[in-house]
Amino acid sequence: MMKLSKKWYLFLMMFMSFQISALEVHVWKKEPIHISFEKGKQRIINLPYHAKMSIPRSLLDKVRIESAGGSIYITALEEFPSTPARIKLLDNGLDIRLFINAMPATENPVEHVKITVWEAPTLRTNKTSTSAQLPSFLSSNSKMKLTDVALLRFASLNYWAPPRLRPQLPSGLSSVKLNKSVELDNLMGYCSLGRFDFRLLDAWKTSDGRYLTVLAVKNLTDKKVYFNMTHLAMQHSKSSPHHLYLTKSGTAGDITTLSIITKLPFESAIHQKPHVFTDFGVNKGCL
Repeated sequence: MMKLSKKWYLFLMMFMSFQISALEVHVWKKEPIHISFEKGKQRIINLPYHAKMSIPRSLLDKVRIESAGGSIYITALEEFPSTPARIKLLDNGLDIRLFINAMPATENPVEHVKITVWEAPTLRTNKTSTSAQLPSFLSSNSKMKLTDVALLRFASLNYWAPPRLRPQLPSGLSSVKLNKSVELDNLMGYCSLGRFDFRLLDAWKTSDGRYLTVLAVKNLTDKKVYFNMTHLAMQHSKSSPHHLYLTKSGTAGDITTLSIITKLPFESAIHQKPHVFTDFGVNKGCL
């Protein structure tokens, strides 16, 4: 009987050890990682290199962050919805994009986070062949006018391409300041109203006066939805989401980016009467 008790004790200790060392593991594959926090509980994010974390101003009073080597200690002081954030690996300069949120505390034990970096096999190539694969507008010596298609491609590469293919700021394009407190609840109308959460990320202006703005878009519903561009309730000349379908809220595919080209600064364009679209396709995703 004594031997049986010892076996159960050993099993219990092994089980508890497993529970304590349990990790939520993510592999960074150039797509945003979603991490949730519970109010008042500290979670540790373990990384392969020394790192620092950047968050938007809206979270400065809601999150406490401490870095030590390859670990980041994060405590949510308040609840907040899914918000973009970024971790920079200091050894190699890699940017890891996150979406973080905080929810009410539960009685569940804290599960820490480990992020590893996925690296594709290195192909033998030379500098000339690599450069030839990049769009011509990315060359700083290019004197060609930036087309709308080139601008949208630049925005997509800037957020979704591997670091080695992520473009530098091309000639003829400059960053502009964004008012990230602008109200975006009515950015989409018709059946898309209330389906998505929008967050402003970056904005640029071309030398000929066009504006390129990128937003993070999150599906708020409990089902897979189609991102219908005809429902944008603002004046714009071109727009492009990175994904046309977003999976239900809380899953890996519930977020994308939306790139919009306007003739006015974004904050002014959202208050202008939208272009009139034909009825073709307007009901897609509504039924």
